[in-house]
Order: sequence, then structure tokens, then C-alpha cells
Amino acid sequence: MRWAVRVGVVLLLLALSTARPLPGETNSDVPNFCCFTLISEPIPEEHIVAYYRTDSRCRRYADVFVTVRSVNVCVDPNQPWAIGIKNNLDKKKSPP
Repeated sequence: MRWAVRVGVVLLLLALSTARPLPGETNSDVPNFCCFTLISEPIPEEHIVAYYRTDSRCRRYADVFVTVRSVNVCVDPNQPWAIGIKNNLDKKKSPP
């Protein structure tokens, strides 16, 4: 009888450890996108169409440049070339 209880406890722990949200459910504690590595080489500005900042819950603070081909590229937000691109994108967005 003891082995049945042990097996039940193990199965319960296994089920809890592999639980995933159902489709359509969101987990607000997990960011949608985080960067783990940052590129240091400049990207040609004409390839960038937008940018956004990673979620504050990510371990690494970064900006994400979105290319014309919808590729997300993680960059250091303090790089001078990245600051220039962000400033130019912001100017394009703001009304005259």
C-alpha cells in the first residue's frame, strides 16, 4: 500500500512540474521577449523599421531593433550608433 501512495505523490509532482498554460491563457509573470546576447556591430539604418525596449523583468536591459524582414535584433541601448538610429526613428514617428 505504501508504494501506491509514493507512486501517486510522484505522479502528482510530475504533473505539477510540467503544467503549462492552456491556449489562450496568458502568464503575466513571464515576459514575451528577452535578449540573451547583444550585437555590437552597427546595423545599416535603412534595414531598421522599428524598435522597442525589452521588458523590465528580463535579466538583460536591451533595445530590440526590428528589421524590414521582421527579424528582432538585440542591441545595447547605450551604443552611439543605436542611439542615433532610435532618435531618427522617433523623429519619423512624431508629427511635424
